[in-house]
Amino acid sequence: MIDRDEMCLIMEDDVLFAVDSWRRVEEAVAELTRLDPEWQMLYLGINADPDELKRSGPPRRLSGGLYRVFSGFATHAYIVRSSAYREVIDVWSAHSHLELPHDVIYSRVLLPRIRAYCVNPLMALQRPSFSQHLNRFSDYEYLELRWEQAIAMTDDPALNPIPIAAPASSGDNAPSICFVGTCYGAFLTHHYQAHPTLLQADYQTQLQALLRSGFGDADFYSRGMAAAGWQAWDLVANCYPIQNAWAREQGISAEPAQILLQQIKHLQPDVVYIQDLSLATAEFLRQLRPLTRLVAGQIASPMPLAADLTGIDVMVSSFPHFVARFRAAGRCAYYQPLAFDPRMLEKLGPRNPSIPFSFVGGISPHHARGTQLIADIAARTDLQVWGYGAEHLPADSLLRQRHRGEAWGAEMFRLLRSSQLTLNRHIDTAERFANNMRLFEATGTGALLITDHKDNLADLFNIGAEVIAYRSAEECAELVGYFLAHPDEAEEIALAGQRRTLKDHSYERRMAQTAEYLEHHLRRPQARSRFGEPKLGGISSGHQPLAANELHSGLTDAWKNEAIPARQRALVERQLDELYRGKVNPPFRVLADLLDAVIPPAGSVLEIGCSSGYYYEILEYLLNRRLNYTGVDYSESFIAMARSFYPKARFEVADGSRLPFGDRAFPTVISSCILLHTPNFRDHIRETVRVAGSFVIAHRTPVCRHQPTQLLKKLAYEVETVEVRFNESEFLQAFLDQGMILDRAMEFESHPESDEYSLSYRFRFEEVPPPELL
Repeated sequence: MIDRDEMCLIMEDDVLFAVDSWRRVEEAVAELTRLDPEWQMLYLGINADPDELKRSGPPRRLSGGLYRVFSGFATHAYIVRSSAYREVIDVWSAHSHLELPHDVIYSRVLLPRIRAYCVNPLMALQRPSFSQHLNRFSDYEYLELRWEQAIAMTDDPALNPIPIAAPASSGDNAPSICFVGTCYGAFLTHHYQAHPTLLQADYQTQLQALLRSGFGDADFYSRGMAAAGWQAWDLVANCYPIQNAWAREQGISAEPAQILLQQIKHLQPDVVYIQDLSLATAEFLRQLRPLTRLVAGQIASPMPLAADLTGIDVMVSSFPHFVARFRAAGRCAYYQPLAFDPRMLEKLGPRNPSIPFSFVGGISPHHARGTQLIADIAARTDLQVWGYGAEHLPADSLLRQRHRGEAWGAEMFRLLRSSQLTLNRHIDTAERFANNMRLFEATGTGALLITDHKDNLADLFNIGAEVIAYRSAEECAELVGYFLAHPDEAEEIALAGQRRTLKDHSYERRMAQTAEYLEHHLRRPQARSRFGEPKLGGISSGHQPLAANELHSGLTDAWKNEAIPARQRALVERQLDELYRGKVNPPFRVLADLLDAVIPPAGSVLEIGCSSGYYYEILEYLLNRRLNYTGVDYSESFIAMARSFYPKARFEVADGSRLPFGDRAFPTVISSCILLHTPNFRDHIRETVRVAGSFVIAHRTPVCRHQPTQLLKKLAYEVETVEVRFNESEFLQAFLDQGMILDRAMEFESHPESDEYSLSYRFRFEEVPPPELL
């Protein structure tokens, strides 16, 4: 009996071309899901023999069909060429000293019990871990072999099965994205020189071999989006052998830009994500616009002259200063650091730091000050250099003398993993901010990163405990000397840096965020249409004095009215549109400013009175960081709407005067425009302070400075409710009575002539130091 968690069905490619095979496959899957709906399946996609493809269609279409048939269950798909399959059979047989009768390989796929394995030697060679599964069955004992020897003989990507980047778990209704990127020309030359047979291979074989190389971000983005439930594809716009192969298979002849547009038209993605903005010319974007719902662009380098940002809906950058400049120009822009894909560790094997101190990267004159800095460090240390650009350096350059060759993709990762210490420096365009792939590639592979100090480096790593930072060539040389003399300490920091990267800086985590904000933007047109234009005159009007004896539950429970959420959301959608065009509503900016100093990345925050949860979206955008957000509201209608808009956040129905959380459960608590609607505000303040660990922000608070606290009746979204306008001194004293002191106040509206002001206040416990000292 197979344990449920270890159940697999491995289907060899030829089965899919058997007579009536689709019906048999569907029946098998249906029976398996009936017996145990949580089983895992891993299968080979198709055998891309040209004659069979004529009958069955191109590989991409067939693999897409497989994903639909196996929706929710398949974990990997593979495409191999027939010739490669035969070659690997020969390699396998030569090193296993075993006969491999094909009829035995295929015989048990669809047994009545269904729980069977159909094992392919190609799969065994690629996935040695499956030997653990194979060895459980006496029927397959003869499949054991010396795995390392066999794999060593099949290093060429043309001979190995390659994971397809499209998601296995996404159904037909899942959102879809197409990543459009480019590769360095020097790498493409190296790649095809190393694997010349690829030039005659089909589109999918070439594409997957390129992605498997590990160059750049390979398929890291698309894999991350697949994990987030999206359909995802990769297009490499400047790899002409790949693009021309696709065009041939589709029977078209066109220029490179038109081939790219035809591919996008064929895929019909919801989002086109352009990773090289040199492609984003005005003409290209004009033709692209009808083919997709949303265009995103990514930049972390000098802006290409040809790029036309007016045709891009969402900008993404790992440069914080770029994000600020895009927003100042009225463009929607997200900050997102780069990352590391832990799958690379599976290719690299155990760490053996045989290189004392390395630099792996570009050293051409194009890197200007960065290259000079490396040269200065090399003059003071025994730095060994790998990378591209050395041929452009003067013949007597020290860096050219230390150069050990180019290193692309997996070879680059191997060098980093073999380094005890490795050097990082940023290009001039990074200015004051830490941002490059080496930050995460080096730490992810387990090397001790020695990097130039930047303002935001501490947001990414614990300096001194996870990475080491220097401010000059002299300081760098001293640090290198120290850690080479103290290898145990160096390894401890390197391991801590690796743990941090694997935990917080993976592409899967980054793409979870990308998926969420792209879903926000895909939803925007429908939301604006659904809720319409807000009635601005009815948001808050008709204020009248209210006596205490006139207060009743109809006024205090008014925000439970089921008509309010849609009316408020109409205003929110308009404000969000303005936000993404660079116009930030003053209360939004004030709250972000008060939170900025007290909430770290992934920090935990509670919002009381969250309504439809829109501050979750706004704060992550303005603060440029992920939040561990929880929202509560006493309105079931509001919470239902919040959950529908933001399914990744946590929302609870709760009264602010009786919160279902433990003492000091959240480091920071936001009382969000809620105290003014609670005549029992002291009970609310007491409960808010109880669940706060360090800070409380009383947001959007109406106060007066010369008059006593006033009780008012008004219309809120056309529903009669109560409002409290606080005497400011009395309001501050209520927090002081609970052991909190005022840390900062920000005013965003004032009417001195009528003694009316609107402020947000940040309070902290007396024992908590001010944010600037934290």
